[in-house]
Amino acid sequence: MSSTSTRTSRCAATSTTSCRRRADSPTILVPQTLRTGICAVLQTPFQRLLRGCRASASPQGRAAKAGISLPSYIAFTDQRFKGSTLSVQGIIGPASSGDEGDWAVVGGTGEFVYAQGTCKYKRIQTVAGGLINELRIRVVCLTLPKPKPVQKIGPWGGNGGKAYELQDGELPQRLESLTIYADDFIQSIAFSYIDQAGQKRTVGPWGGSNGKSEYPTIQFGPSESVMVIYGATGNYGGNTTVVTSLTIVTNVSTYGPYGKHSMGNTPFHVQPPSNHSIVGFYGRVGQVLDQIGAYVTEN
Repeated sequence: MSSTSTRTSRCAATSTTSCRRRADSPTILVPQTLRTGICAVLQTPFQRLLRGCRASASPQGRAAKAGISLPSYIAFTDQRFKGSTLSVQGIIGPASSGDEGDWAVVGGTGEFVYAQGTCKYKRIQTVAGGLINELRIRVVCLTLPKPKPVQKIGPWGGNGGKAYELQDGELPQRLESLTIYADDFIQSIAFSYIDQAGQKRTVGPWGGSNGKSEYPTIQFGPSESVMVIYGATGNYGGNTTVVTSLTIVTNVSTYGPYGKHSMGNTPFHVQPPSNHSIVGFYGRVGQVLDQIGAYVTEN
């Protein structure tokens, strides 16, 4: 499930601005054919966000009865938001002092990416080459969560069988369930997880099918995380090293052991770095689970 969050601390604010031209006022960039410009010193109820902004309007668009409908851009010059812009759409000119109206905020860049909202203007002074406007800007910025880096740790076991791993576009962010098939050895595993885009994915079973018995699926709770996995590897068929047992430890409970630890002679444990948890698996499988490794990410 793809998710979005609403950032309101810096973007969802109403700002009334009044600009007076002076020696240190921000530049107004306007084409000679378009006698309008935007200049603002924005003050918000939260804090002083901006000391100035610079706007340019491109004479591209379509003619309208009251003027020209054009995309315009408010480019911020304050150090904190330097390089960020707001994209506004509306009717520009002809106009005179005292005129009021609305522009739609249809996007942005930098700190204001995905901004949506309105910009109310009031033309308060005519100057050479343009107009001075009082602006009231109200926008909400929608931001997509940044994927957390995923690391691989391990693997443990032998080199037999076929390699299985998750593709780059399907990397996990949370483990939802785990099913283990085992008798004297770990025969195969299957699991489901939520990927970095919020989509649920199901994997496996990876492994063989001869004589396997299925244990009840472990369904992890919404706040349950796999913290460590204990296991053992041993000899299978005389010359192959495979995984013989697994025990799953979460922040809530312990599951297992699965398989037979006594069949293995080399214990191992899958331990993520501090403040990380196990969110998926990779490895090698043939008739049984030859090798296992884990994907981990920050909690």
